[in-house]
Amino acid sequence: MIDEPVEGFGIEELFLSRTDGRGVILSGNSVFARLAGYGWAELIGAPHRLIRHPDMPRGVFHLLWETLKQGRSFGGYVKNRASDGRYYWVFAVVVPVQGGYLSVRLKPSTGLLAKVSDLYRAQLVAEAAGQTPAESAAAIVAAVQGLGHWDYRAFMGHALGAEFAARDAAMGRPGNAGVSRFDEIGSLLSQLMREVALVQDSFALIANSPANLIILGARLKSAREPMKVVAQNYGLLADELLRSITELAEGLEVLLRTAHDGRMGLCASFLYREAIQQYCACETDHGAASHDAEVEILTGALDRFLRNAVDGVQRIGAEVGRFVHLATQLRRQVSGLAVTRVTCRIEAAAIREDTSGIDEVAVQLAIFQQQLERALDRIYLACHGLNGRVEGLSAA
Repeated sequence: MIDEPVEGFGIEELFLSRTDGRGVILSGNSVFARLAGYGWAELIGAPHRLIRHPDMPRGVFHLLWETLKQGRSFGGYVKNRASDGRYYWVFAVVVPVQGGYLSVRLKPSTGLLAKVSDLYRAQLVAEAAGQTPAESAAAIVAAVQGLGHWDYRAFMGHALGAEFAARDAAMGRPGNAGVSRFDEIGSLLSQLMREVALVQDSFALIANSPANLIILGARLKSAREPMKVVAQNYGLLADELLRSITELAEGLEVLLRTAHDGRMGLCASFLYREAIQQYCACETDHGAASHDAEVEILTGALDRFLRNAVDGVQRIGAEVGRFVHLATQLRRQVSGLAVTRVTCRIEAAAIREDTSGIDEVAVQLAIFQQQLERALDRIYLACHGLNGRVEGLSAA
């Protein structure tokens, strides 16, 4: 066995294979057979693990099968082994089809491969020490989150988009406008989520302020009732504002997933379309019982990815309008907080007794107010920027 990379895998090549529900190979294209180093008689009816490389952690395949069982597409880096022991890396896009699964793979050409390769090596060590496939899968998800991705689903959308763009560039093609728009939307959504998270964290500054105002006011005969009313009003307004912020955060999380899914669907649709073109132009010996039937299955997968991309655009468009409304509502709610804070200062100024404690709380509220207003201004602008990107995506 030769532990070297397979030669002759071109960046322009796509290879595909189809299996039944158990992972038994039903068909493929000539690129698949050539790189694997097997004849069709050896491939058809063999389990797909025939080409599995021992450097692949079991956790990756646990993620793959769990995703496919949910009826969703999977994308990931896979190291395969040819019949003579040589290896070749691919980025695989696997989709459920009638009677099994279909996979189109391209040659990776970005720096993500080196990071993933390091991650896989670490997981092999962990698995050798007794880590189960499910535990390994969870560790892989945690690792990609450490790279700045929300979850593995977000990572695979990002990775496919990066590999798709790098492949186009290597082949001298212009960048895809739709994919670029999805990238911009994903970046804006990530920025928005960071801003919203900062706002949520800032509420810790004033968590005890309403209660402190009530306690401090109770010590002052002339301020007991006024301070109680101010504190209660401030607490109610702050709670309402936090609920709106939480609603925005939850909506952004869903929308970010939608954007990643839409980008993956769009990239995959272009790859599958190209795979169909290559298949129709070149394939005469592909191991399949019917050439036309294979093309029909490929076309069905292409249609599915296109629907996912279009659905993503529509869902994003519907939600962004709601976010702009929420951002406007948040600014109004902050104005209500400001009025209540000013009322607190007016009430405190009218008290003849020592109000140093109340003054300290008022300073905390003022600092919180300033931070909140600046953050919400950024959120408001980002929401409007997002709206413009979505309109551009619809046009693309």
